[in-house]
Amino acid sequence: MSLKIITFGPCVTAGLPQSITLPYTSSLKSVLSALLKTYPNIKELPKIEDGKVKGEWCIAINSSYVYDDVEIMETDEIAVIPPISGG
Repeated sequence: MSLKIITFGPCVTAGLPQSITLPYTSSLKSVLSALLKTYPNIKELPKIEDGKVKGEWCIAINSSYVYDDVEIMETDEIAVIPPISGG
């Protein structure tokens, strides 16, 4: 089993492909941990603390933002979204 993870901006410029397949894990926290182990040069990725997504980055699962550690299904599409600014 595997998960599809989509990355943008700084993740891509730091060497992460725009689409990553990782071994299936059951929670968002374990997905983020696997990303950090696979790509240790990406320090800005959000963390899960006290069951909540922390940091300036956002996570979307199946095109919906999530703010809590949630169960991940094998068919889920996870997007790791860097901070967005405008002006």
